[in-house]
Amino acid sequence: MKREVKLSKLAIVLLVIIVLAVLAGIFSSISSYKAFEKVEKSINDMNNLRTQSQYIKDTTREISDVLRRYVFTGEKKNKDIYEKELYGKTRESALNKLEKIGLTKSESNKILEAKEISDSLVPTEQSAIKAVESNDKSKAQNIIFSSDYINSQEKMDSLINEFQEDIVARSNAKIVEVKKELQSLILRTIFILSLLIILTIIEYTVIKLKIVIPINKVEKHFSRIASGDLRTSIDVEESKSEIGLLVSSVKKMQSMLLNYIDLIDSTLTSIAKGDLRVEIDQEFIGDFKSIKISLESIINSFNGDFSEINLSAEQVASASEQVAAGAQALSQGATEQASSVEELASTINEISDGIKKCADSASLACEVSDQSASQVDFGSRCMDDMMTSMGEISEKSSEISKIIKTIDEIAFQTNILALNAAVEAARAGQYGRGFAVVADEVRSLAGKSAKAAQNTAILIEEAIKTVENGVKIAKETANALELVVNGVEKTTDYINGISSAVHSQEVAITQILSGIEQISIVVQMNSATAEESAAASEEMSAQAQILKELVEKFHLKEREVRESSWV
Repeated sequence: MKREVKLSKLAIVLLVIIVLAVLAGIFSSISSYKAFEKVEKSINDMNNLRTQSQYIKDTTREISDVLRRYVFTGEKKNKDIYEKELYGKTRESALNKLEKIGLTKSESNKILEAKEISDSLVPTEQSAIKAVESNDKSKAQNIIFSSDYINSQEKMDSLINEFQEDIVARSNAKIVEVKKELQSLILRTIFILSLLIILTIIEYTVIKLKIVIPINKVEKHFSRIASGDLRTSIDVEESKSEIGLLVSSVKKMQSMLLNYIDLIDSTLTSIAKGDLRVEIDQEFIGDFKSIKISLESIINSFNGDFSEINLSAEQVASASEQVAAGAQALSQGATEQASSVEELASTINEISDGIKKCADSASLACEVSDQSASQVDFGSRCMDDMMTSMGEISEKSSEISKIIKTIDEIAFQTNILALNAAVEAARAGQYGRGFAVVADEVRSLAGKSAKAAQNTAILIEEAIKTVENGVKIAKETANALELVVNGVEKTTDYINGISSAVHSQEVAITQILSGIEQISIVVQMNSATAEESAAASEEMSAQAQILKELVEKFHLKEREVRESSWV
């Protein structure tokens, strides 16, 4: 098993490297600063030592030179300068500065020896000054330029020069020592920096292998998931490290998304196949709950909608069948009406012929009534014929009255059927709007038929009354003919009345024929409308059956369905 590397450990290691690098930099800076301070101090000390030693040397030389000028010139100013330099203790101040800066034992001995020599020359110099004051310049010059005095000065200069050389040597040695320290410091710094670079390279390698490469793999894995590949695998092992825990979370997320997608796919596939009984048993968590709620809402909505469509299709089919049956009955009734109307027309024609005969007979009676009584017998026979015709007219009128009642009953039944069809069309909603129009037209035609039948019945009743009146008149005429001998004029008047009545009957019969023609037209329209209604009902029934077959392709959940009621 591979060793786990946590980001926290890598962060600690990186922090340690950074701290070490900072400490190394600080140490190098401090060490360098101290080394440069040492070099600077060494140089400053060397310069100060050389300056002070040179000052002592120059002061000593100046004293000797001033004294020599005094010996030769005797000028008091030279003596004053000598005394000022001698008693001004400037050389002692320079020696103190040298001691303060720091001298080695050898250097201190040399500078003290030079001071002792300088101090030892003071009595000799005082002797020379006294000789000058005594105006013995020659003696003074011999003293100043004596070999002892000159050798002492040369020895003092030699000691000061050796002192200066020692100072320079010591300063150079100090500088060399500091250089060695700097070189050692540089080597240590290079070693530490090299070690830090190696640790940084190792840290970078570990970070790249344990963090960067796995994160790149995770990023590519997320890219494949974003492109829709939820079944892709990631080549990074799970572990207790941060990257391992991230990979574990990614795999859990991928598995959860894949389960959701598979469930949604199977649910939609079932819906596409018409199975609306599918149930979503898996629990959706978090923001995915809305997906489950939406799917369940879609399934329930489809179940409700298709159940209502199925119920509506059944209702439309049932209503179409009833409308078709009513239209068929209406068509059959219209056919029977047409047959009855034809019979009625034939009967009316026969009545019309009879009335014409009566009119001819009445006219003939009127013509012959003015002739002779001999024709009364002939008139009596004609009257008998007329009475017979009147009887036939009365019988035919009764038959017509029955036919009119039959037509009225058929119109009433047609009106009832049209009313039922309109009610069912209203219940069928938008699917029955066409039937409502047809039912209204049928009801309108039925009303027209009933009205025409009523008008015809009124005309027939008037004709019957007229016939009965004619029969009565004919009877009275027959009775009068027996008394015609005594009242030919009265007989003529009666015959004129009969003729007038017959003409009235002829006019009434003509109106009846016109009404019969209207009834025939209405009956034909009823028949055509009934046939169209039957065809439309059959078409709607077929469409409702097709709709029902389409809905039956879907397997719906069991639910209570409200049964429709039909009139």
